[in-house]
Amino acid sequence: MLNILYEGITNPIYVSVEGYSKDDINVSAINGCTLEDISTHKKLYLLKTNGAKKETRVYVSLKTRTGRHSSLGYQTYRIRPLPILDAQLGGIKNDGKPKSIHSVRAQTSIYSSPQPSFPYQLKSLVNSYTCTIYSSGKDTSFTVNSNKISEELKWAIQPMQSGDFLAFTDINYTIINSVDSTVNIAPPIFIPIK
Repeated sequence: MLNILYEGITNPIYVSVEGYSKDDINVSAINGCTLEDISTHKKLYLLKTNGAKKETRVYVSLKTRTGRHSSLGYQTYRIRPLPILDAQLGGIKNDGKPKSIHSVRAQTSIYSSPQPSFPYQLKSLVNSYTCTIYSSGKDTSFTVNSNKISEELKWAIQPMQSGDFLAFTDINYTIINSVDSTVNIAPPIFIPIK
């Protein structure tokens, strides 16, 4: 298993020492990282990277009967930035394949999410986007300040024909469960009309 932490979120760290309770264990981190002890869970700590850029170490020691600490060692974790999330128009896959005008108009919102292989659940919300309709040799753009597909945009999409396409760009999203409500821009969505 890779020992990777991500900037901007609370990373779960599980620590246990066989034969000892959590009260007998001391856990600490370096390079500005902080650990929060989740007292309701026997092994869970939440680690925040707090600006540390490359790596940190998590140290574990036992509290002895004399009140001193006996070191058990450390684990090194590499710190990575959060991935850029992918955007999708409702239930339509962003796969570049042509879609019917009816399926496009049936969608109600744009959402963003990480790749399925990302190990943590990130909650995000699209704040705004620009949709450009490329139809019959002319471009029409709409800037929307929400994740919703407005009725005005749906009506503008209605007369599109085979060979036309939609481009959703400047897809601004917020990762809601990040430490600092991280804001970023998702890659564009291109939808050809069949």
